[in-house]
Amino acid sequence: MKLKSIFMLAVMTLCMMSCSNDENSEDMNYGKEIAKVYNGYTKSTAQYFPDGMYATGEKLEITREGDNKVNIGYVSETFGTFEIKNATVSKNGATYKVEGTGTTIMGMNGTGKSYECSLSAEVSASGSTFRFTVPAVMGGMTVDFIEGDAPANVMVTGSYEGMAKAVAQYFPQGMTSENQTVTVKVADNGKVNISYTSDTWGTFTINDATVNMNGDIYTIEGAGSCLMGMSEESKKEYPCTLKASIDSEKNSPEFVFSVPSVMGGLTITWSPASASASN
Repeated sequence: MKLKSIFMLAVMTLCMMSCSNDENSEDMNYGKEIAKVYNGYTKSTAQYFPDGMYATGEKLEITREGDNKVNIGYVSETFGTFEIKNATVSKNGATYKVEGTGTTIMGMNGTGKSYECSLSAEVSASGSTFRFTVPAVMGGMTVDFIEGDAPANVMVTGSYEGMAKAVAQYFPQGMTSENQTVTVKVADNGKVNISYTSDTWGTFTINDATVNMNGDIYTIEGAGSCLMGMSEESKKEYPCTLKASIDSEKNSPEFVFSVPSVMGGLTITWSPASASASN
């Protein structure tokens, strides 16, 4: 009887050791579990551009360095090459957390300089985010890589350079202005803010405009105001509306601003004039 008890105790001990080893083995496979190429978009912010700059069609790669260590590589056409080696991977529930330090090489005209950067990331089946922080660049720069397709309001952001044609009841033949810039910025809740300043017609501001996608065309609709007048003292605010369409390549966008209460109805149509948008 005593021998049987000793045997059973030995079996139980071996089982517990096996389970413990399995758990440790699972804990030490995090690097392998998240190693792959991630597709997404980025938002970069700095003291010089607090509203953020966006880039789409980005790729980031994680390679396994050890059981709970990984290397992260990301190349940005705008900000250079980010490399984080031996980053530590931990797991909390279904979410992996990655932290590490490394370098980014960035510069202009073929001259690159290395800067220290850090990485903090969360990886999960529902979506992954990676934040690179570079304290010594542009007053402190962060680059957020977000896995997945960019939302519609991100896709249409940019500064659009072109020409504008204004038509009203008083001048149906139209008046054309060159070197006109329309700026589209991301707003909350999937919307955008649009601004346009004309030397002739004043400043147009459209906030919280709605963005929709129909095939390869993004449409924008919103309402706002136009501040115009012959002098600073005579400037007056008028209600205006905007309708815009932007193709996915940003080759042939169009913005139409309408001011019903000015000159019997003023319409300003912006067109690219062989220009393109820059994020």
